[in-house]
Amino acid sequence: MSGMAGKEVKNDLLENHGRKVALSYIQRLSEAVGSVVQAKEEAWSYAPPKEDSQIATVGIGLDGTCMLMCEDGYREAMVGTVSLYDSEGERQPTIYLGAAPEYGKKSFLERVRPLVDKSCCNQGSTGNPY
Repeated sequence: MSGMAGKEVKNDLLENHGRKVALSYIQRLSEAVGSVVQAKEEAWSYAPPKEDSQIATVGIGLDGTCMLMCEDGYREAMVGTVSLYDSEGERQPTIYLGAAPEYGKKSFLERVRPLVDKSCCNQGSTGNPY
């Protein structure tokens, strides 16, 4: 349901679960969950799990889309992945990140860079990959 608009969630709850819920309730609940996640996010750690194999390759994926905010005009929401691969090309852990719309990519990239640095430097890399 996270990818649905409020009206779609309302219809889904009614059709599939027999629950009649007001759209305003869905919107308030969504805002409350988002606030809790945003508040806790700073304390969460996105460090990759320790693996027995050595990491030979780090794949970085970034994407964004402009979203029209009701009062603020357009802002960019960001998503990204940091994928780790061993020397045989087998995928190891992948870290998935997302960021609410902001002005520019600065804070999102500030979250991605330490993950890449840690993944590379913990495996004996001698240089910064970017």
